[in-house]
Amino acid sequence: MNNSCIIAPIHPPFFRRFGLDWVKSYNTYFKDSDIFLIFSNEAEKDDFAKMASNLRYNSIVCDEHIGKSPVTQKKFYGLKWVFENTSFTQVGVADVDSLFIKTVDYGKVFTNYLSNGKVYAGHGCENVRCFG
Repeated sequence: MNNSCIIAPIHPPFFRRFGLDWVKSYNTYFKDSDIFLIFSNEAEKDDFAKMASNLRYNSIVCDEHIGKSPVTQKKFYGLKWVFENTSFTQVGVADVDSLFIKTVDYGKVFTNYLSNGKVYAGHGCENVRCFG
């Protein structure tokens, strides 16, 4: 079994605009269902499931009160949920306004990032900075 997965928060305005294509792109390049979408409630999960009935993915429903930073809150909730409820040991956090463009061993990619002791962050390509 793969020890790595990818999670992403989602909300209704992004279901058709980004979410379906994000899951489809994963399904194109990977044969597993090791991705998790994080929804704010069961109704959102069910609405997306109706649109994505033929796609492979997993769902997490955030059962906390959604605060002022719902995207960040759902990312942290998803991380905690995966570590407490699955056997995955490495989790990538993504946004659904991205796409998978090739098959890679992302478990190996995660391990490489963890072992080099650096974190890359920023807003936009021109502002990426290395910490570490």
